[in-house]
Amino acid sequence: WELTLHIAYWKYAVRRNLDGSPAGGFPRSPSNWPQVPDPADLRVWKQDRALLKKEHDSFIATAKAFKPGHLDRMAPGSETYRILDLLYGVVMHDTYHIGQIQLLKRLYSEFQR
Repeated sequence: WELTLHIAYWKYAVRRNLDGSPAGGFPRSPSNWPQVPDPADLRVWKQDRALLKKEHDSFIATAKAFKPGHLDRMAPGSETYRILDLLYGVVMHDTYHIGQIQLLKRLYSEFQR
């Protein structure tokens, strides 16, 4: 759950950087590693999965809006990273954390036997 929210936040943060949206719009806090309910709440879990989907869809729409010839331009406000670097960065970030989630799922299923 924590990784789901963390992934959603970084899609939001990079999209916001690329499309110029103002900071402060991520609905969960603290934003990078939002708190999850204790005890777990199925209604909130469904809302947080919907948040991830919304942020993913928004990120994809922003990425698609860039003309291929602009991908080598510097990202807004950066002297280090190109637009392409930020787009690849989100993909690699997702891949890393999704790998962690898959490992946790496998370990969990092993302990359930």
